[in-house]
This record gives sequence, structure tokens and C-alpha cells, in this order.
Amino acid sequence: MEVDVLGVNGELWFGHDRPERRADVELLARAGVMCHAKDIQAASILRSLPVSFFCLGRDEFALCSNGLIWSNYGCMPTAASIMCSPELVGAPESIEEFYPRVATAYGVCTDHPLTYVKLLGREALNGILLESSPDW
Repeated sequence: MEVDVLGVNGELWFGHDRPERRADVELLARAGVMCHAKDIQAASILRSLPVSFFCLGRDEFALCSNGLIWSNYGCMPTAASIMCSPELVGAPESIEEFYPRVATAYGVCTDHPLTYVKLLGREALNGILLESSPDW
């Protein structure tokens, strides 16, 4: 699960473009949570915590603190890549068309996880959903 995090006056807040809710560090440190540092202050705070995070500006990809590669839509997938799904960038490609190109990637960031579950088949995801989807 990817969460957007902003730094405001030395504190972490959830929010994409503006702070919406104060972030709980225990929640950010859970297995399966990847923090997207939306600004330099958030990146500075996150790097001192036991959390997985990445920063991404205009680059095609970013190396995450846990060694994975956060890849924008259109990048070549690798076994260590978390690929951004087409709906996140307004691309016309459907998830069904996109999936075969990225099936070898480590994971996919999407607003439609159940579509990927159907494509993968329930058996292939046994345990993965529970591990990567913490109980909020």
C-alpha cells in the first residue's frame, strides 16, 4: 500500500497536495506500507524512521529505501520494480492490456487492486493481500 506523506513544521501528515491528517508513525512502519515523500521535509523525516519510502520528482523511477524500484508508467519492468498502473496517470491503456507487460514486476501501484486480483487469480495471491494490505 502506498501512502502520500507531507512534512509540515517537523511533523508528518497524510495528503497528496496538502496536509489532510496527521500521520501515525506506527502505521507507516507496518510491513507492506510504502511512503511517498511528497516534499523534502517529509523525505528528511522519513529517512530517520524505520519505514520504507521513496521520493519521485520528474524521474522515470526512484530507488526506494528498501531496495525496490518505484517506476513511473511506461518504464521497463524489472523483478524489483513497483509499476504505476495506467489509471494513475490518465493513460488510455486498460489494466488488462497493461498487465501482461508488467507481470514480471515485483508489484503494481493501482487504484483498482481487485482487477489485478482477477487477472492473477486468487491462488497466486494467497497471503500477499493480507501482508501488503494492513488493517487500517
